[in-house]
Amino acid sequence: MKRIAVFGLFLVTMLIPSTRALGWMRLIREDAKLVGDSELIVVGRLQAGSVCYILKADGGRPGWETRVTLLITEVLKGTCKKKEVPILIHYGLTPIVGGHVNIEGKLEMDVRSRNKSYPKSKIEVYDTGSSLHGGPSLVADARDDNLWFLRKSSGHGVEGAVAEVFGIAEPEELAPSVLKPYYQALLAADPEKALKELLGRTDRVGKLAECYLDLQEVRRIQKLADPAERAAKLRPFHNKADGWWRLEEPERRQRKLLYYESEVEQTKK
Repeated sequence: MKRIAVFGLFLVTMLIPSTRALGWMRLIREDAKLVGDSELIVVGRLQAGSVCYILKADGGRPGWETRVTLLITEVLKGTCKKKEVPILIHYGLTPIVGGHVNIEGKLEMDVRSRNKSYPKSKIEVYDTGSSLHGGPSLVADARDDNLWFLRKSSGHGVEGAVAEVFGIAEPEELAPSVLKPYYQALLAADPEKALKELLGRTDRVGKLAECYLDLQEVRRIQKLADPAERAAKLRPFHNKADGWWRLEEPERRQRKLLYYESEVEQTKK
């Protein structure tokens, strides 16, 4: 029997009880809004051995949640004098240690495939709340320094009490540390000016900066009074953003936003 490989290397098996199935459509959040929404943005890593699954979330929040310890390397926004803080990973995002997890029948995932030498203490974080299952881990290894966009929330949606500690609830709230210059530019007093300085880069940071600037230009075009002029100027941006689904996050999310905001049909009255 032939095996079907999802995303080449991932074989994900998910067992979800019928009483409460995961799966909702994630909204598109612009990175500038992500930065604004976050109370605390840090570069940090998860402490090995700190992953603890709580089968029933506190405060009436839905599903389960995960308590972990975050070791902070650098603070980019907000204030935190501690170098070691407890945080929550809310329902819909699931850390997996060593490539396999079984949360007492509520969720089972195995991403090891045939890799018998899979690192036993490696921590990956998967989006298990999205209706589009099967994507890769949000970061290669959460034990390494990554970007954490933290806030106190009730998790995805509005059910239950706001948690007393910082946490993440959406996939964009955890990103690779190589993208730090991009997010630092978004935190600048003049983000557009700061991002223009990144345009010469050929890496992911440069591409994200370009996408942000394209989006600002599209919004200026949308204010033009003449529908024909708007359509003519929007079309190149729309064509440029086509193929957004082939990109990795967060480029995929930001290009998708550009694609929809530059649709010529939006100019029709």
